[in-house]
Amino acid sequence: MRALLTLPNYDHSGNVWFFTVLGGFNVSAFTANAAGQQARQIAETSREYVFPRAGTDPVGLGALRQSVMLDMRNGYFSNNKLGLWIHVWVSYTTKALNTVEGRKMMNDLAQRNGRDLDGTAIIASVSEIDNLASKGFIKKTLRPLSDPLRYSVCPVIKDPRDGGIAPDQFLAYTRKPDGTALEPEFLRNFTSLQTTGEPAD
Repeated sequence: MRALLTLPNYDHSGNVWFFTVLGGFNVSAFTANAAGQQARQIAETSREYVFPRAGTDPVGLGALRQSVMLDMRNGYFSNNKLGLWIHVWVSYTTKALNTVEGRKMMNDLAQRNGRDLDGTAIIASVSEIDNLASKGFIKKTLRPLSDPLRYSVCPVIKDPRDGGIAPDQFLAYTRKPDGTALEPEFLRNFTSLQTTGEPAD
């Protein structure tokens, strides 16, 4: 059995990657032995940043304003072999939306990254998240330990070249109201990898 559904993600530096979703779980999935506690530590320090649309469930997965970001620092492929993540939902605050300082930040960031489905700026790197959080422009939210969506199993495709993305895989990407890709670099690279075995960029 192969996972055909593929999703795009930014890494910590804003680079293009692709991953699959295998499931979600809560803290009870970790066994009490050393291996289970090590797996929990890996999950707790591996952040999957999720960007819900304004006016939707602020800790939901069904309505995103942009693609997710996976913090793949610290040797992800060697140290997180199961692809374990903790969901962190990121939303703009009223300070970002309704102050002179916030509007300037938003325009500067949007000029660099483009705008998401809400018309706010796309966030494409962990350094941007850290900077925005330090200034009160975003809030980060986790689900409770008992919640089945607190953690996820989402392995990143390590090498999507030369058949790493198969012809029958399909990409679930964020679309504008007219149906076009919000972040066309993901679709462009996915299509190129699928048809030529090499990225477009």
